[in-house]
Amino acid sequence: MTPSYNLLLSAPTHFLICYGLLAAAILSVWVRPRFWRLLFVASAGYGFAVGILSLIALETTAFFLIATHIAFKSKTPFFRMVGYLATLLSSGAILLNLIPGFEPWIIGQNLQLSQRAIPFTHVVAYQYGVLVVCILGSGAVPILKRKIDWVLMLRQHLWIAVIACVSLGAITWSTNYVGWDFTWTPYFYLWAFTNFFFICAGEEAVFRGLIHSHLQKHLGRWKGHHINPGEWLALFIATGLYVLRHAYEGELIMLFTGVAGLFISYAYMRYRSVEGAMFVHFAINSIQFLAFTYPVVL
Repeated sequence: MTPSYNLLLSAPTHFLICYGLLAAAILSVWVRPRFWRLLFVASAGYGFAVGILSLIALETTAFFLIATHIAFKSKTPFFRMVGYLATLLSSGAILLNLIPGFEPWIIGQNLQLSQRAIPFTHVVAYQYGVLVVCILGSGAVPILKRKIDWVLMLRQHLWIAVIACVSLGAITWSTNYVGWDFTWTPYFYLWAFTNFFFICAGEEAVFRGLIHSHLQKHLGRWKGHHINPGEWLALFIATGLYVLRHAYEGELIMLFTGVAGLFISYAYMRYRSVEGAMFVHFAINSIQFLAFTYPVVL
């Protein structure tokens, strides 16, 4: 396995700058909220100048930024509704890769963690970062701002993450999709950063921050005697949409994402934390990377 720093040093400079600015914008949503727009605009502008973003990709990025701002900052209910629908439809188009013109950063090709695993390509999609920055930066849902809140979130969600990892690991192993193969490599650090802040944060910004939170807010008013059926309905709808997003990968992957989605959605329903959903999602992905043949068994 090629060390992470060698892959970064060999990467084209324009990718490092463009995606580095985007990563800084994502981090600033939590660390320095006043600067995320500046960093985001700098990343998109630079990306367009060097050809990483085409004109349609730049227009889509600008449209999404404006739509999320209207959806979550406008004081007019009608404008908020229009902005939300535009954000929702645009998010779906982005997740389904229907918007052309975003050149992905291919960090490494033919990477193989062990002799039993198939080679894979490590790709980072710019548009996933767009989802994180615009949805969470615009205030779709409350985000954690203090260190003590992050510590509390980890304590609350740890048991869900453990049960989710054990359950999903047993299911994937029993289907012979993966095999037990504990592998440690320093490459995990680079993989973990891109997986958490682009894959996990991007999908959870949409499915939990944008969809599940909205459904829970409105359907949650339907209360029962002992349980809240509206909240559970929101959970199943959000999970169903998450599964459909992976339909192109086949029935087996839909089964895996369905199980994972139920745990992630339950975590969000119980604790109302998008970071908690990101943590459970990342824990599942990390166990697959570290403890099983990644991405699949030969």
